[in-house]
Amino acid sequence: MRTAAKRCDAEKLRTLLEAKIDPNEVDAEAMKPQTALMMACDARSSIDTDKVEAVVALLLEAKADVSLQDKDGNTALTMASMFGQRKVVQILLREGAVVMKLEQCGLDRAQRFSFFDQVHTTGM
Repeated sequence: MRTAAKRCDAEKLRTLLEAKIDPNEVDAEAMKPQTALMMACDARSSIDTDKVEAVVALLLEAKADVSLQDKDGNTALTMASMFGQRKVVQILLREGAVVMKLEQCGLDRAQRFSFFDQVHTTGM
């Protein structure tokens, strides 16, 4: 499920959701345990934003929880905003996602500003 979401493969994701796979499942053994919604929102600019929005819509329709956090405290909203997914941010906010304080993003102060500067400067 998470791989299909990360690749923004709506057809594969639809098939998995029809098979009643839980959109909120997390692989605790993964190096970066996240939900499919987080993975979709983590999509970089190399993926068409329409595909990202379609996958996010599918996951939300399947009752993906917008409030779940990864081990660093990041949510789907955090991911979408970090990677410039403006429309996805709007969708998540409409679905009840809560904006977190910058101090809660999982990075210390020095890392936070270095990372965000790199993302916005390079378009990562």
